[in-house]
Formats: sequence, C-alpha cells, structure tokens
Amino acid sequence: MLLAAGFASIRPSSPGDGTAIVVAARDLDIGVVLAAADLSLQAVADPPDGAVRASNGGTAGTVGRTLASPVRRGEILTDVRLLGQAGPRAGPGRVAVPARLGDADVVELLRPGMHVALVSVPRDGTAPARSFTDDAVVLSVADAATGALSAQNQGRIVVFAVPSAAADAVAAAGLTGAIALRFH
Repeated sequence: MLLAAGFASIRPSSPGDGTAIVVAARDLDIGVVLAAADLSLQAVADPPDGAVRASNGGTAGTVGRTLASPVRRGEILTDVRLLGQAGPRAGPGRVAVPARLGDADVVELLRPGMHVALVSVPRDGTAPARSFTDDAVVLSVADAATGALSAQNQGRIVVFAVPSAAADAVAAAGLTGAIALRFH
C-alpha cells in the first residue's frame, strides 16, 4: 500500500491539475511578436509570481505581444518577459529615452534587450566625442514599415533605458541625431 501511495505522489499532473499558464512552445528570440504557434498551455500547481495565465482557456491574450528577452521551449512566460502594453519599462534607476541615431543604418542592427554604449557626436566637430553611458539597453525600435521617419528623413527612433543621470543629455542629443553607438 505504501508503494502505491509513493507512485501516486510522483505521477505527472493531469491537464486539470493546477493553474493553466502560458509556456513557450519552442525556443524564441528577443523581440519576437508572439503567434499562437509559439505558445502552449501547461497546468502548474504553484505558478511563479507574474506567470502569464491562460485567458479564456487559451493563449489569445498573449498572441501579438513582444518578447523582452529570449525564452526556451517549455519555459513559463512571466510578465517581465513581455514588453508592456503601455510601452517599454526602463527598470529601477533608469529612464526610457527616445533618440534618433546619427547613422540611421545602425538601427537595423539593434534588437530589444541589447546593451550598447551611447556616445555624443558633435555635428560641427568642435568638441570631442564623449560617452553618455556605457550601459544603455534597447527597449524598442520604431518599425520602418510604419513610416516612422522624421520630416528631415533623419531615421528611425530607438527607445533606450539609460541611467537616470544620463537621461537629459541623451534626450537632448537624441533630438538632433548626435548619438553614435558602441557595441559590447
């Protein structure tokens, strides 16, 4: 009888056991816009804080959201793995700052979650370049298909999470496109 009780305690949970949460159906890269095929449901007895719960018995509430970090197949999706509906979150001690880069082609290299250094690039060449921050995190990149070009055709907007102390300088330089990047 003890043996039967032991086997019963280690049996896999059935779909009806626990709370239905959303998990990755396959390995996914940062910045992926989630589709139904990317997601599956799993019953978990004690889901972690922030776990994305199934909505109306499915994944529809998660489809169309953007991943803020990569995930592995079977990994539980949590609220911090998804970009917020109201926009990207900068994180503690940081500010989200939109900026236009001096070289618009560099934007094609950027993906949400990348860490880069932001450098001032004086347009007139009278001052040396200086670093705003060595740890800016790309939060989002304007989609070229939406026509997110300025009237001066200076390029797409990138939103960075920067340390609070650097935010004003980055914001000011971002208006003129006087920002360059260093990749780590």
